[in-house]
Amino acid sequence: MFNTIVELLRSNGSIVVNKNLAKAVGLEEAVIYSELLSRFVYFKERNQLTADGWFFNTIEDLQDGTTLNEYTQRKAIKHLEEIGLIQTQRRDIPAKRYFK
Repeated sequence: MFNTIVELLRSNGSIVVNKNLAKAVGLEEAVIYSELLSRFVYFKERNQLTADGWFFNTIEDLQDGTTLNEYTQRKAIKHLEEIGLIQTQRRDIPAKRYFK
């Protein structure tokens, strides 16, 4: 039982958010931004960014990493775009969300 609880609560199952960022832009935005930064580093380390520095992330992948549903993601992403922290594009067929 103890091992099960430890596995559920250990840090790799946690969402880490900078408090100052959350205060400045909002909690959901900070969660999304932190996750997108992690994804950026993941793709960069594997040389999988596009030639112009973009990476894609699906609604499902972002929900899996943040627990935030599609509506909350859209709202937070729009706010992050408005304040200039991220850029988004729809590319490819079928269309995918790309971030920079």
